[in-house]
Amino acid sequence: MSMTPDGNDKLAQEEEVIQRLREGLASLERIEPTFTPPLDWFETQVRDARRRRRSRLLRDLALLWSAGLLLLGVLYLLINRAPVAFVALQGAAGLAPLLLALLRRGGRGEEARHGME
Repeated sequence: MSMTPDGNDKLAQEEEVIQRLREGLASLERIEPTFTPPLDWFETQVRDARRRRRSRLLRDLALLWSAGLLLLGVLYLLINRAPVAFVALQGAAGLAPLLLALLRRGGRGEEARHGME
C-alpha cells in the first residue's frame, strides 16, 4: 500500500485534531478537576441495592403467599361450611366475565347504530 499525498495530509490532519483534543481535555481537567469515587464506594452502592431488592422481593413473596393461603383458607371453609354458597360463588365468578363482555358489546352496538343513522 502506497500512501498518496492526500493520504499523508489526512493522516497529519487527524493527528493534529487528536493532539488538539488532548490539549483541550488537559486544560479542561486543570480548570475543573474531576472526582471519581473510590472502588469501595461503588461496591457499597451495589451491595446496598442488592440488599434492598432482595428485601423487597422477600416482602412481596411473603405477601403473595399470605394472600394465597388466606384465599385457600376461605375457599376451604366455604366448601366445608356452606357448599351452596361456594357453588354460587363459583357460578358468579364464571358468569361475571361473560356478562361484562355482553354489556360492553351491547353498548358498542348501540353506538354503532346511532352513528349509521
